[in-house]
Amino acid sequence: GNMTVKNRIETAPTIIPMIDEQGYPTDHFIAHYRNRAKGGAGIVTIGETAVDWEYGKTHFAQINIWGEKAGVALNNVTDAIHQYGAKANIELCHGGVWGAPELNSGGNYALGPSDGVRNDGTLIKEMTLADMNEVADHFAEAVDICYRCGFDMTMIHGAHSWLLGAFLSPIYNKRTDAYGGSLENRARFPIMVLDRIRQAVGEDFPLEYRISGDELDPEGYHLETCIEFCKMIESKVDLIHVSVGTRAYLHGRGIAHPVCFYKHACNSYLAKAVKAARIRIPVLAVGSMDDPQIANDMIQRGEIDMVAMARGIIADPNLPNKAKRGQVEDITPCIRCVHCLDKSVGRTNKDAVLRFNTASTHRFICSVNPTIGKEHYPEQPLGASRKVAVIGGGPAGMQ
Repeated sequence: GNMTVKNRIETAPTIIPMIDEQGYPTDHFIAHYRNRAKGGAGIVTIGETAVDWEYGKTHFAQINIWGEKAGVALNNVTDAIHQYGAKANIELCHGGVWGAPELNSGGNYALGPSDGVRNDGTLIKEMTLADMNEVADHFAEAVDICYRCGFDMTMIHGAHSWLLGAFLSPIYNKRTDAYGGSLENRARFPIMVLDRIRQAVGEDFPLEYRISGDELDPEGYHLETCIEFCKMIESKVDLIHVSVGTRAYLHGRGIAHPVCFYKHACNSYLAKAVKAARIRIPVLAVGSMDDPQIANDMIQRGEIDMVAMARGIIADPNLPNKAKRGQVEDITPCIRCVHCLDKSVGRTNKDAVLRFNTASTHRFICSVNPTIGKEHYPEQPLGASRKVAVIGGGPAGMQ
């Protein structure tokens, strides 16, 4: 849109379990995102935030943007991000078919495009037009709240089979009315949401749309559908964020969050294809983009416009600054062990459904960054330096 970002790096949204009992960001939370901005990224994105707590929540770590203290709490977050010249962004979503009834107030079922039953036995109720209008209003109100609380932009989560992605997906959308069947019909509800948001905040507030470039599931949609949908919405948003996968297809999960067996930037072919389709707005790639040379080369060749980094920034929040100074060898590399995604927030694969174990300690951790989640601790004097010999260089010795 009309916004200038100081570089082409966005910190991708991640689950940060540092909120209080009411869902408000704690000092730990604020310090964490301040540190991400201090590291040099151009855009710092808050993770999944449900647009309603009636049916929209999927896990315990989603912040509360609705309560009476939300204005102060959110302004504290955006102020912290702005201290270092970064733009503040927030990912807004509705869990839809993957909503967690135990965390929502609406009823003992989830909302989706069509009736169904999840693998864990949770009932999915087909949304009526009234339901769709209510959710569209929730998205619009949520974006307006974030705009008034100092966010420079918002990300609308339409990927990974969350509600908007589920409407686009033939896996979940079995409707026979005007909101199902053809791509034009399946896109109708996501477009309704974007139009409702524009009515609330106008044309100048930047919107980022996150989409799966390919659901990877044989029954899902693929790259061609993604490109056609992006053409439908490019006049309504300002940045296309191309991810991959769907929550239903667990084989694709290690691709959506590429583990160490995949090459860096292995999913960038999807964003490149969207960009090559002459989309008129910037296109962003995500997925193990933490090698700055690979990312920079793709941008210089005009294959993509921006990159989003999640685990690379967790492993070393100063990655952008170090890359800018040419200190690439000083970057602490992410080893792509997925500890930050699973162990710290209690994610488990149970009954072929990706679930959150609420018995987890919820302590944010990283295998290579011992300070992550502890950014609010006072700095301790280092004391005299010492030379240390590690006897044995296996896993125990390296730990």
